[in-house]
Amino acid sequence: MDDLLFKAPPERMTKECERYYLASRQSALFLFNTLTFYKTLDGFLETIGAAGGLLRAFAATNLDDPQSPEKEELRRKIAEALEGVDKIEARDDGQGFLKGFAQRKLFEDLPMLCEMLACRHVDNYLSYISEILTLIYRDRPERLRSNEQVTHEWVLKHNTMDELIAALVEKTVLNLSFNGMYDLWRDIKKKLNFNLFETEDEYKFATEIVEIRNLVVHNRGIVNRVFLSRSRNSKLELGHKIALGTGDLKNYSKVLSSSVYDIDLRVTQQFGLAQPVLRNSLPGYQKNDVVQQPN
Repeated sequence: MDDLLFKAPPERMTKECERYYLASRQSALFLFNTLTFYKTLDGFLETIGAAGGLLRAFAATNLDDPQSPEKEELRRKIAEALEGVDKIEARDDGQGFLKGFAQRKLFEDLPMLCEMLACRHVDNYLSYISEILTLIYRDRPERLRSNEQVTHEWVLKHNTMDELIAALVEKTVLNLSFNGMYDLWRDIKKKLNFNLFETEDEYKFATEIVEIRNLVVHNRGIVNRVFLSRSRNSKLELGHKIALGTGDLKNYSKVLSSSVYDIDLRVTQQFGLAQPVLRNSLPGYQKNDVVQQPN
């Protein structure tokens, strides 16, 4: 179980929880396929050089016979193939360009890839919270009251009360999460008497993950004073450029999926929400088939 990229979903869950886990699985598969592609590419590039040698040997031993249209056509095709090989080998220039090329590119591209997937994990998490709150507020719209003002034009963009409530909840969650997870936690606690996190450690870890997402999106991943004020236990320093790896993604995914698992169980009990989705109906879970990291 230590190699799993995210916690398996509950046996029964809300549709909102199902959407969260399907999106998490999609992200995990994307990471798995990308790392597998880079790993496979090195073998392919090394094969190109070997293929070039075989083509030259074949040409030298089989095309010295008298001229014929068939041999001329074969010469032409081999020449074209060798021209492509020569272009690739020219870049090698005796410096081992082909050897380990994909691994070098992966090393260069991995930080950007991890930043993108970290943001996707957090956005998926916040979307789940927004959607589950929409379910609750749909039956309790009076609890959405706040001092925030919206224009008549914004309200009239929505055709039904359900659309308006969903838009208000999404706006509230995104604004509060940008202001910090503490504001989001406090708002939900005040309006619904519901704790997003049952332990302080869960709250601190989720807060740092969300704040790292905000750094990536709004400050090029460079630590600022806002981040340090909200993530008081962080070991990062002011001006430091965050560097994320696959280990970070694994931790983030596990923490956020564990939080969703816990929230979905508690919120359905407290507010009587329906749990129409069974875990064994989700792709990849019929036989406990959960996405794992490539070796």
